[in-house]
Amino acid sequence: METPRARNCDEIETLLSPYVDGEDQAADRAAVTSHLAVCGPCGARAQAEQTARTVLRARRPALAVAAPSRLRARCRAQAARPPFGLRWVPLSMAATLALAIAGGLLYTVTFKTEALAASIAADHLKCFKLADTAASGDPETVAREWERSRGWRLKVLPDVPAGRIRFVGIRWCLSTEGMAAHLMYTSEGRPLSVFVWPKPDVAAGDIEILGQKAVIWSSPDRMYAVVGTEPADRLARVAEYVRNGVW
Repeated sequence: METPRARNCDEIETLLSPYVDGEDQAADRAAVTSHLAVCGPCGARAQAEQTARTVLRARRPALAVAAPSRLRARCRAQAARPPFGLRWVPLSMAATLALAIAGGLLYTVTFKTEALAASIAADHLKCFKLADTAASGDPETVAREWERSRGWRLKVLPDVPAGRIRFVGIRWCLSTEGMAAHLMYTSEGRPLSVFVWPKPDVAAGDIEILGQKAVIWSSPDRMYAVVGTEPADRLARVAEYVRNGVW
């Protein structure tokens, strides 16, 4: 039997969701299993992914009963085809449904934005639980290393002492809109996430889910989202800082 090719942590991170869901290819499963046997941080992430899914599955019947008929119809339609051109996303559509119900999702924007908000809110919560495994460093060094390893330029905003915003680290997360840079900050001690995608998209809006507020927008060459529990006016100011680099 052929020995699976060794994968680094970045490669393994993109494979964890299908691995936990049992939707991966045999070669990928063998590579992930081998890596998890020797890598404690990735093993912790896999365990966190599994725990999240176990909780969602246990709560699914009660949550589904409360789902609005419009959202249930949309989820049934999405289940009939790969969502947004992807074979899989970090959370199954059933799990996204559960998250939407549990978080009191506001149904005032498109379903695409709703699904994106659900996935990044989940990653925001999950990644801060695993913050000790996030790649960190000063913002300029992190930005240079990101461009070198990922092939696209990323602006990593520095700390804002006057606004009590501090850079914590960076992760690589998979959302419904593809891979995103997940920049992790604290705002007056509270977790604050900035997600950046290497291309613009039509998803946009202000939304609340899982107790987190999200502001999503696009520039000519990037898409952004800011996620946190900040008051609306402060989150809007953070979004403006991300847009213009001025606090």
